Amino acid sequence: MSDLELFTAVAHVTGEDAHEIRRRGSSTGGKAPYGFGRYLCDANGNKIEQLEHGRHVRQRGCHVRLLPSDPEKLGVWIQILEWLECEWGFKRIADELNRLGIPSPDTGCKRRDNGVEHVVSGKWNFTTVKALAENKIITGIKVYGRYGEGVHNRLGDSGPRPVEQDELLPDGSGRWVENEPSIWIQAPSGGEALFDPERWERLQQKLRARSTPESGKRKAKDPAAYPLTPRVFDLTDGCGSLMHGSIRQDRGPGTPLYRCARPSVPMIGETPALPLLQ
Repeated sequence: MSDLELFTAVAHVTGEDAHEIRRRGSSTGGKAPYGFGRYLCDANGNKIEQLEHGRHVRQRGCHVRLLPSDPEKLGVWIQILEWLECEWGFKRIADELNRLGIPSPDTGCKRRDNGVEHVVSGKWNFTTVKALAENKIITGIKVYGRYGEGVHNRLGDSGPRPVEQDELLPDGSGRWVENEPSIWIQAPSGGEALFDPERWERLQQKLRARSTPESGKRKAKDPAAYPLTPRVFDLTDGCGSLMHGSIRQDRGPGTPLYRCARPSVPMIGETPALPLLQ
């Protein structure tokens, strides 16, 4: 469920409007970020109790905030940002954290991939590090509406808008996209700034400047299986982005495909890979 749909659901239950929910910087659901906890707070922002993941409490005049809770994990997060300032890449940082034996954020959690449930390995990777680097809550600011995946409503330039047909996948689920920063909604989270906001913004500019469409994409183990990798482009909806080789496990025993390399729309297009002519 998208932030917008969560706003609508919370407003329906509590009688509050979305503006008030955002203004408070309250949580709209989901798991707390690395080193943070979910806290039930009163109308003045005072902590009542910490809530375990998955526990939901509805209490008049109270709301849930995401607040710092684990100094050791928060120290790791800040170290990641400092390494990035020193020109370290996401993968190098992930490798270093794994070498140091520091568990990743989802260690021990269960996840379902291709219909098979398994326990998360606990290893850091490019995506995990990148997600922390781009999460502004470390500066005391909660961001809403950064991503869109709703099937009923999406966030638009002037507020909620109905979802458009091209934003839905064939199975009826919502196409995942990263919204333009101009429509993100930001509010104080209620927690202290653990990293200077201006310093964080400078780091984001640096990361955007050195990023490429292929950043974080897994490279094919057998390049010969994807002979057209530098020559195939995604023309879906006029995208025009380069496509990269990938294996889709839910289509039989590892079907080779070309997928769009755009990080904001990871599944915008795909096409079967062609074998090399003998």
